[in-house]
Amino acid sequence: MVNKGCTPNAFTYSSLIKGFFKTGNSQKAIQLWKEMAKNNRMPNEICYSVLIKGLCEDGKLREALMVWTHMLGHGLRPDVVAYSSMIHGLCNAGSVELGLRLFNEMLCQESDSQPDVVTYNILLRALCKQNSISRAIDLLNSMLDQGCDPDLVTCNIFLSTLSEKLNPPQDGRQFLDELVVRLHKRQRIVGAAKIIEVMLQKFLPPKASTWERVIPELCKPKKVRAIIDRCWNSLFF
Repeated sequence: MVNKGCTPNAFTYSSLIKGFFKTGNSQKAIQLWKEMAKNNRMPNEICYSVLIKGLCEDGKLREALMVWTHMLGHGLRPDVVAYSSMIHGLCNAGSVELGLRLFNEMLCQESDSQPDVVTYNILLRALCKQNSISRAIDLLNSMLDQGCDPDLVTCNIFLSTLSEKLNPPQDGRQFLDELVVRLHKRQRIVGAAKIIEVMLQKFLPPKASTWERVIPELCKPKKVRAIIDRCWNSLFF
């Protein structure tokens, strides 16, 4: 590309850096970042996010923090990927409180920097790992209040915690059943249906009263159409 007289732009660099990290060649990714700066190619938010994510996944938290500081120093605003990656790196290093502090900072940011289900799952797993189950429940409540629906990963985090860290252990059926009811009360029917799907996959059938709440909503024409479309998409895309 360069030999043909074409100069790589920020998108090209970020794609290459991401590729090197994915293949485990973090040194080449860092080298490419330095080359980008040398060629006076100003990195954008996406470039920084890719680099921070790659460094954190490679266990290079110190370097990721340096890039994070550099990014803020240039007036660029981290997106949800950069925030989540930094939180993940901090939690993996045992600095869960710093991760939570960064999470609270996210809540004050614009929409593209708000925490998503990936961010919540990172923190939920970290809290459950250190036996802070009550704090994990509080965070789950905050997640629901913020309009973010739990997914399969969220369910698995709590199912593992309830079976491994409680005495006596619980199978999680009541927990998931109550989660369905709470989502239904918030009119998040699709989210409730996803939890029911998880329950059935885990052979943890919902209570009859829970079925009675959710099924009439799912059978409304628009909901049926949405579920049919979702099934087709999962089959062919």
